[in-house]
Amino acid sequence: MGEHYEPVRGDVIVFTIAAKRANDYMKRVIGLPGERIRLQDGVVLINDVPVPRQALADYRYEHRDGSEISAPRFRETLPNGRSYEVLDLDPQGEMDTTREYVVPDGHLFVMGDNRDNSVDSRFTDYIGYVPLSGVFGVVEMILLPKGEGSSLWQPQQPEAN
Repeated sequence: MGEHYEPVRGDVIVFTIAAKRANDYMKRVIGLPGERIRLQDGVVLINDVPVPRQALADYRYEHRDGSEISAPRFRETLPNGRSYEVLDLDPQGEMDTTREYVVPDGHLFVMGDNRDNSVDSRFTDYIGYVPLSGVFGVVEMILLPKGEGSSLWQPQQPEAN
């Protein structure tokens, strides 16, 4: 895909970072070239406009040790109308309030949907801004069970309504 990729906000992309060639990453496109991105108390702001976030029922799962974990879950809706679910395990998480990031030309700002458990563009020393030349795919199908009653034989489309 590389330089021919036309970014669509909300896509889940597969990319590599040249300095960390051994790894491929999958994250959601949040910011486009020239935009200003920041988080305030867990809410994403694009050019100072908050991305609407609707509270949903908590996401519950069983930890390896058998205990039940509950995580606050939200539906974010981007300016282009695409929406998806995110988890915010710690409402006062280290990266729930950030500085402002200005996306350089030819780059994207990406974030994971499990916000407190994602190394993404907020971590400029590790992932940072993703060069368009490093993007080599868009996730079209997820082959992991999403919840009760799902199976590998019923793949889920990435949420991007």
